[in-house]
Amino acid sequence: MFKRGGLFLITSIILSLIVVGCSQSNNPVNSNNKKVGNTSISKDSRLAENGDKKTSIIKVYDSQPSSNNDNSMKLNTYPQNLLEFVILNKQDIINQLGKNYEIVPAGGEGAFEGYRYKQLGITIVFENDNAVSFIECNETVNINGVNPGMNFIEIQEKLGKASINETWVETPDNKAYEIKYTIDKNVLRFLSFNSDGADSILMILKNN
Repeated sequence: MFKRGGLFLITSIILSLIVVGCSQSNNPVNSNNKKVGNTSISKDSRLAENGDKKTSIIKVYDSQPSSNNDNSMKLNTYPQNLLEFVILNKQDIINQLGKNYEIVPAGGEGAFEGYRYKQLGITIVFENDNAVSFIECNETVNINGVNPGMNFIEIQEKLGKASINETWVETPDNKAYEIKYTIDKNVLRFLSFNSDGADSILMILKNN
């Protein structure tokens, strides 16, 4: 009698364990689902696999782009719509910004004729066909917290990493340094006569 009862009890326990095991296999723990999407993200976060470790990745295009050639980057600028000016011609500029400008020497050695909008902090130089050649910016211009005059480290903290290139102005003896950011239709060129970028000059050119 005891043997029969003991056998029945053992059989019941085994069946219970089998049922529990099946239930768990049909409902895997959520942490085992480790699928990572391939789509790009903006102002969002996601988990990336690094072996068995998970690293949180936050990518914010409008303040810290991961690349200096990121066309999806959106920038806050003063003057507003500054980065749209390079695709306009002289008449478009005057229609949009008005006639409150003065004509001044611009560019290296003042070799160009510039239309200075003093209240906006910009001087626009035009080609012979009246297309915009480049825009010089003074320290009142702001692009995502960056102003002309900042050094290269300060600029990269706001706009992302960029290589520092040695160049020259007017003659090879007049050594200078620059970093560039290509953003949509624009090239932001920060130029300095100091290797660390101190007292930088900002010019905006069309990305051809």
